[in-house]
Amino acid sequence: MANTKNNKPILDRIINNIWWIILISAGVTLFCGIFGFCEHSEHIICFRGVYESVRLLILNHQFEIGADVNCWLQAARWLGLWTFVLFSFRVYLLLIPEWWTKGTIKWFFKEHYVIFGQKELCMALIKQIKKDAKKTVQVVYIVDEDISKEYLKKYQSNTIKIISGNPLQDKERSVFAEANLIKASKFFAVCADDSQNVEIAKNIWKYLEKHPDTEKKKTEKKKMSQSEKNKLIKQESDSALRCYTLVKDNDFKNVVADNPLFKYERNPDEVFYFDGVVFNNAGIQYGVNMKIDKILPDKWENNPNILMVGYNDFAVAIMLNLAHILTKKHEPLKFFIVTEDKTAQTNFDKKYGYLRDFAECTFFPDLENCYAKETAFASIFVFNHDNSKAVSDAVAIRYKLRKNDPNIIILTRNPNYLEEVFNVEHTENKDKIFIFKEHNITVFNLLDDFWDLVIKQSEEIEKNAEYIHTGYNEGFKNSIEEYQQAESEMLPENRYDMLTESMKQSNRNAALDFYIKTYILTNETYKKSKMSTSFSAEEIEYLAEIEHRRWMLSYYDNGWVYGVVTNKKVNGKGEEIEDTKDNAYKVHECLVDWKKLDEKPKLKRTKDYDRAQIKLLELILKKQG
Repeated sequence: MANTKNNKPILDRIINNIWWIILISAGVTLFCGIFGFCEHSEHIICFRGVYESVRLLILNHQFEIGADVNCWLQAARWLGLWTFVLFSFRVYLLLIPEWWTKGTIKWFFKEHYVIFGQKELCMALIKQIKKDAKKTVQVVYIVDEDISKEYLKKYQSNTIKIISGNPLQDKERSVFAEANLIKASKFFAVCADDSQNVEIAKNIWKYLEKHPDTEKKKTEKKKMSQSEKNKLIKQESDSALRCYTLVKDNDFKNVVADNPLFKYERNPDEVFYFDGVVFNNAGIQYGVNMKIDKILPDKWENNPNILMVGYNDFAVAIMLNLAHILTKKHEPLKFFIVTEDKTAQTNFDKKYGYLRDFAECTFFPDLENCYAKETAFASIFVFNHDNSKAVSDAVAIRYKLRKNDPNIIILTRNPNYLEEVFNVEHTENKDKIFIFKEHNITVFNLLDDFWDLVIKQSEEIEKNAEYIHTGYNEGFKNSIEEYQQAESEMLPENRYDMLTESMKQSNRNAALDFYIKTYILTNETYKKSKMSTSFSAEEIEYLAEIEHRRWMLSYYDNGWVYGVVTNKKVNGKGEEIEDTKDNAYKVHECLVDWKKLDEKPKLKRTKDYDRAQIKLLELILKKQG
């Protein structure tokens, strides 16, 4: 995503450069005035023209009513007025910035975001917000009193308001009132402590639930007819506060993600004022899927080897998002994991041992032991929270494996300086600088990728996610038009709009994998693919198996386990059928290999869901082609 000036809101650019605009406007006013006065009267010479023009600039010059003035003086008069207004506006901002900020939050800005947490991550979020905002956005940064306000002065501006407080300790929640949280569209809780972030989300829920505006909306909604309520659903869903809650520990994430705070049943009668979203490495999934051509080889018959330099939560997230891939010979990927941590393999087997059922995972103590295998790698991931160490590792690997020429990917949450230093495009010394792009080194900007997947919600991915949700509820359709028709006819309580953000994200993840499946089948990226022919039965079965593996990994990652289920449920036709899952204990009977799904009639149903998704991808590609 390019960081260009055009991405900044026009108002921000005017405010940030207002002194230059005032100076230029004043200069043009004086020039027009001098020229106009000299032409207006032969008694006015240059110096007298300057004096008269200055009077014009400060609105102290008077012309007789009906006086005939030339075009230069007319222009000078209006430019003088414009300059005076701009100058007064800037002085106003200097004298009463607090009043201005509060007023703009409440009345002027289109929307605003509120953030609280780790200083470095908050600063990165502020940069991302300012870079990507398509409309004027107010950012309210809640700062704990332990952080020096002097340090933050350089970040204060007309669109960034810094207030003191702590959402954890403020019993009266006055900090939420000062941040005007009831009008905010997004809140980012990004403390280092996971439990603190969840506590903040709970406090926000309580504050909004008891807010007078929420009570007023509830009262108004009770008086509406059912049809009027239905019309409000999408509007309320879009306007609900999205509380993005950082939870780094995966086991804790699985526990809180099922809490009513983040996952609750909506109904058309309630007011949607809050939507909790638990996130950690969501951006990795977007980065992997959108850049799959940088990870897999152009043409691959055997199972690709992938080298992972370093072992941390990034490495696990990469494996979780790639391990479902199979070659056309039904061979899995091979992961070579290099780490000095002697306990890494033991910890991996305890928490993520199920990954060994999907891919080959081999641990090495150092790169030299790995090199001794003389293995050719399709791609190499470098994980290190220290960007300098990540760069040195990537360059060393590049020189060591120059004959192999693999794609090397560096994962980082703070890629700005890497891009600025190592992807220089305009410099006289370009030939003397190590350029990433020229050496097959790619930087995964995890914050950008998280932003694109979770915050911006790509229009194409969002629409495909809606189709997937429709197909799950209404069954497979024979055309995109039929999907759209089914969506419009769905009961309000079943519509995609009614889902919480966490449920929507599950559908987005399935839609996002269309990018991987397209590349696997065609060796072309999703955007470039122009498929207009139908998938063969063999191709549908092959991709459906991959979809089933993706689904299994997502369930394992969310804490589900395999087990026999004896529950029964009523289907859409009112028939009682055997269930395959127990939501209370996160047990699912379909968490078995694709071939084993044929062993029981009730398990075969999941194959139909998987095939339906591949047929939907086929329809989308046909429409696109």
